[in-house]
Amino acid sequence: IWKARAGAASSPVFSPDGEKVAVIFDDGTATETVGLPNLNTRWLDGMDEAAMDESGAWVLRQPDGKCYLWIDDQQSLGPFQRAITPIWSPDGERLALRVQNEDGWRIVVGKTESPPFTKVGPPVFSSDGSKVAFGAQDGEEVWWKVMELPKKE
Repeated sequence: IWKARAGAASSPVFSPDGEKVAVIFDDGTATETVGLPNLNTRWLDGMDEAAMDESGAWVLRQPDGKCYLWIDDQQSLGPFQRAITPIWSPDGERLALRVQNEDGWRIVVGKTESPPFTKVGPPVFSSDGSKVAFGAQDGEEVWWKVMELPKKE
């Protein structure tokens, strides 16, 4: 049983060998939508949500807490405004995720971060885990990016 408590949690993601589990926790997120309590992993799993505002207009949900990556029972990364879709490297030694902060979206792998973009797609590791590839939107331009990772010690 984990000690961590949060306003919301993502779906858990097991490492390839099944020995570790990663979860995104959001501390400070509202735990209810349209007035009803719920267990909602969708938003931290990468789905956008909309709700009606006071005027009756539909608006996309915005981050309202701080997100952290936890691996097993240890906080590993964060805080971020939003963090989604953790992906393990093939050897289970690294984990990549999409994060949002004030300056935009990035791919983060440990201490290595991509530049900020308007949007980023899910990261994909190379077979040896030395690189991460992802789609990135910068304004109206769409790019396929490859990020070299530092050698493991």
